[in-house]
Amino acid sequence: MRTRFNGFFICRTCMKNNSYELYHKRSQTFIVRMGKTAFYSVERLRRNGNKVTLLSSLYQLIFDRGSNSGLRIVLEISGGIRLQQIFNDMIKQDVKPFLSRHGFTKKSLTFSKRTESLVYIINFQKSSGNSADNVMFYVNCGIYAAELAQLQSGKIATEPKEAECHFRARIREIAVSAPDRFAITSDTNGDDLSETLLNGLTEVLHFFDTKTSARSIADYYIAGPYLHLGEESFHLLLQAKDTIAAGQYLRALREKYGSEARWTIFEKKYKMIFDQYGVNFDS
Repeated sequence: MRTRFNGFFICRTCMKNNSYELYHKRSQTFIVRMGKTAFYSVERLRRNGNKVTLLSSLYQLIFDRGSNSGLRIVLEISGGIRLQQIFNDMIKQDVKPFLSRHGFTKKSLTFSKRTESLVYIINFQKSSGNSADNVMFYVNCGIYAAELAQLQSGKIATEPKEAECHFRARIREIAVSAPDRFAITSDTNGDDLSETLLNGLTEVLHFFDTKTSARSIADYYIAGPYLHLGEESFHLLLQAKDTIAAGQYLRALREKYGSEARWTIFEKKYKMIFDQYGVNFDS
């Protein structure tokens, strides 16, 4: 038998385990972007005299056990928890199925896909500035290459983290239509948010398709030209006896960074690599 209070049903109680199960019909106020009906298991229960506070993953309810009707709702929803639930639902209902179809597996808020030599990573990072009225998050994209890791330290990570990737970028750097930072507020349209995010992730996957080897990652930074992965890029080029490309990359770096004080440090490192392969270093 279920008891109803202001639209909520107390379906089952277990005072021994301090747990309740609550049922609520779909409500635009409380349950956003949820289909039909849903059950939520309460995580914690707090007692204070006759009042019992239930803290769930979606809302906070305070029931007064002293009323004649048995239980009476005193306080209902916590807005910050509701916004967090929108984020959780989007990851579970939209992002996970989409990335799973493309071969990604999920661990916490990180999705990864492995090939023989690369690991593609998409990580959702919550902002440290989140509040009850604003839940913000970033989407970090990375590619880890075993060959580049071998050149760097001789060690290859079995489960690399996004911070260990050789290519790293926020979603906006790949998908210009995506924001650098996503935000969920009380005015956010969940469907529009999901559409923007999935469109951005689609562009990221297309970009990932163009990066199939350590050399293709190096070529991205060589084309900049960027100092990032400079030493590893010179190793790859000279191992492949591509001395022309190595010389062009060196001259491009010198033209872009040669006036900076730090350039002499990089130049010495690059000369050692050229000497290692017996290739003339045009200094």
